[in-house]
Amino acid sequence: MWDWHQSRQPPLYLLISEFVRHLTTLNARGRRNDFPRVFALVESMLREGDPYVRELARVGFLEDLLDTTYHRTGSRPEDFVQYLQPASKRAWKELETFWEEDGR
Repeated sequence: MWDWHQSRQPPLYLLISEFVRHLTTLNARGRRNDFPRVFALVESMLREGDPYVRELARVGFLEDLLDTTYHRTGSRPEDFVQYLQPASKRAWKELETFWEEDGR
């Protein structure tokens, strides 16, 4: 098995998943001061990024944030909705719809 922690260039999707876990831990602890800046960056990635960066923001970040398995006790996906900006809110809703339809 490849130990990506030792890699000079770890896969960005794995790193963003770890970041999502970190945010859910902060959320559970009530430490949300930096969330507006985080979501401003995600918004910028969705609006201005190349296709890889947009997909990383959408599938890597937002989809992981919607996944309840990434959340610690005291954190829920809906806690983050207030920080979404227009492009990220649209992507969030699209992902919710996709997973609701997929679950039928």
